[in-house]
Formats: sequence, structure tokens, C-alpha cells
Amino acid sequence: MNNEHPLISVVTPVYNAEALVMNAYECLQRQTYPFWEWVVVDDGSTDDSAQRLQQLAQADNRVRYIAQPNSGSAKQPRDHAVCEARGEWILFLDIDDQYVEDEYIEQMWQRHCETDAQIVYPLMSFTETDGRRTLTLPTPDIDTTRVYAGRDLVAATLPDWHIGCNGGLYHRSVWVNLSWPNPRHPIYTNSDEVDERLFLLEAQRVAFAHVNYLYIQHPQSITHHLTLKRFHQLFTDVQLRQIIVEAFGPDSDEYHRMQQKIFNTFRSLLAFYLQHRHAFAQQHDSIDQAFRMHFRLLERQHFSLWNRLRFLDFRSYDAVYAIFKLKYKDINN
Repeated sequence: MNNEHPLISVVTPVYNAEALVMNAYECLQRQTYPFWEWVVVDDGSTDDSAQRLQQLAQADNRVRYIAQPNSGSAKQPRDHAVCEARGEWILFLDIDDQYVEDEYIEQMWQRHCETDAQIVYPLMSFTETDGRRTLTLPTPDIDTTRVYAGRDLVAATLPDWHIGCNGGLYHRSVWVNLSWPNPRHPIYTNSDEVDERLFLLEAQRVAFAHVNYLYIQHPQSITHHLTLKRFHQLFTDVQLRQIIVEAFGPDSDEYHRMQQKIFNTFRSLLAFYLQHRHAFAQQHDSIDQAFRMHFRLLERQHFSLWNRLRFLDFRSYDAVYAIFKLKYKDINN
């Protein structure tokens, strides 16, 4: 190893993924860039994930297996892995995803060398378990040959993501808001989306490499289940709104985009809740409080006349709730 080819720490959180461990390991073994370590933190798995990882670590000293009690999130074991990493450069690989090219790590590092970027993002494809690709990021409006100031790319994440961040290469100096060993803020299912904006704000230069990261969407994903974690976006929107206000101010284009994001979250999650209200009967009061909090974040001046009329000028949560309740009936009723 030297300055031209430093140690790159590939970090992966694992929970009950014994069937996927070898796929991820073999993906790394195929890489043409030789100076990597795989830092894997097992988040209290109840299957044989730990045994498989221990066997790999015993056979290959590039594999570093670390166990921790279950945290209930991917963020905490991922941050734990970052803290344990020996490299100055951190690369991400979720246990169920794949680097497409054998030159993936090599090309990501080469792009950093060309641009002096603190973050390098790949091209990211969302892929179903049957192989169908449903979305590829960045979207065509993003010039992947450019080098961006990190804060300028925040707008490309609001209200929707125009860039793909999974599988990115980061200098560890931009990795802020670590939750290990003690979380600074409440951790939610999608806390990584808040973190990513913080990373961008920290990075002076961000570039894209023309290699492909496959994000494989599974039926067992949290987005396919009736669980309270489906509503975590209501709380992370609160965190993200504060970040945008502090970084850009309440009169900025970024804040206007944030308002659109809050609106989209409120509308989609309230419709989802009312369609599946039977599954959350025991948690109705707490969910209702979360929606009321979220509704209060909406500022009418950021919306079109049409949306202001549809949402009664954002003046009454109870009235909007009643309209939604008529439109979106519990599918089990």
C-alpha cells in the first residue's frame, strides 16, 4: 500500500443475512483493486450470519468481523464499522447488493485521483429480486462528468433523489453524525437519508464514477410491511428541515424544495395509513400525533393555488384528515 493505492475500508452492516454473505464476499474477491479490508458488523443476528462471517475472517485476514447487540437499525452497525475501519477511505456495500464491475473499487479510486473529490458516487440501479431494473440514478439532468460542490448537490436530493448514494466512496473526514458508540440523535429506519445531506454539506468536491452499483429491492424490505417504521419519515423530515434551514435559510430554493418533500411525505403516508388503519389500531394516538406534528411544518406560501385549495390552505389538520379518510378507505373494511 502507498499513497497511490491506499487501504480502502469496505463497510457492511449485517442482520440475518447468512444466505447473502458469500455473494458479498465473492464480489469483493473479484475486485482488481487489491488493497481493501471488509469491515462487517453483525447487528445481533439470530441466524448463522455470525458463524459464516467468523469462518471468513479466520480464512482471510482482510475480513474483519465484529459483533454487537441488536440495535434495530442499519445506521448504528454501519457507523460502528466506520469507527473500526483502518482506512482513510470508506466504501459502502450493503450485504444484499452488488458491485457490477470487477474494476468497481479501482475506478472509484481513480475518479477520486482525477478530481480530488471527498465523495465519489457510482451509477446506481434499483433492481428487483427477479432482475428487473426499476430506476437508475443519477437522473439525466445530472452531469456526471462535472465535479460539484457538495452543498450544490443537496438540491438534487429534494424533493426527490436525482443522485444515487449507495456504494459511494467517502473520505472519513466527511463522515459526520456518527451514532457509535452513542447516538447523538434518535435513529430511524431512514436516518441514512439525513446523514447523506450532512455528508454533502461537509464535502467541498463531489464526483461521479461510471461504474454500477446494484441496489436489490427485496420483498422482505421494511417498505413492504405494515410496521410503525413505515412512519419514520415523518420524524426524519423534521430533522432534515432543520438542517436545510441552518445551511441555506428559510428563503432559499433548497427550503422550498424541502417544503415539497414534507408535502409529498405527508400526502403519501396519510393515504397509506388510512388504507391500512386496521393494522395500527393500537398505535392510532401516537401516529395521529406524528401526523399533526408533520402537518404543522407545511407553510402555505410554498405551494400552488391548486394544492392550497385541495388541502384547505393547510389551516386544519382535522379537516384534511376527514377528506383523506373519505378518499382512502381501509382496504379491509
